[in-house]
Amino acid sequence: MLLLSATDLTKFSRCEHLAHLDFSNALGTLEPLAPPLRSPSSEVIARRGNEHEKAYVDSLIASGKTLVTIERPRAGLAQLRDAHERTIAAMRSGVDYVYQATFFDGLWIGIADLLKRVERPSLLGEHSYEVIDVKLSR
Repeated sequence: MLLLSATDLTKFSRCEHLAHLDFSNALGTLEPLAPPLRSPSSEVIARRGNEHEKAYVDSLIASGKTLVTIERPRAGLAQLRDAHERTIAAMRSGVDYVYQATFFDGLWIGIADLLKRVERPSLLGEHSYEVIDVKLSR
């Protein structure tokens, strides 16, 4: 089964040929030419990004905000569905933040760094959520 994410949509909008190559690779009809390059600088940037994200989440908790962490699902439809259901349950409970919120409709996967509760009515009740992207820079 082929699952899609926002990254796949972004790649398609930038270059249909790249999306075709990724699709062919996912189906096993095309082998990747080489593994993705990981340079020492990209590893430092990734580590610093992870440290920044952890510090941000820790600061929310330290300030008394309620936060539910959704464990990142491993490969598997059952794990994706479970993470999606836990995300919805956290949103229904009205917590201040949902970390690593996971959405899955059977085809598309979306994982948000953070969802922040806002006082705007929705199907959840008197509140809804906005996505927060926790990055060092854009």
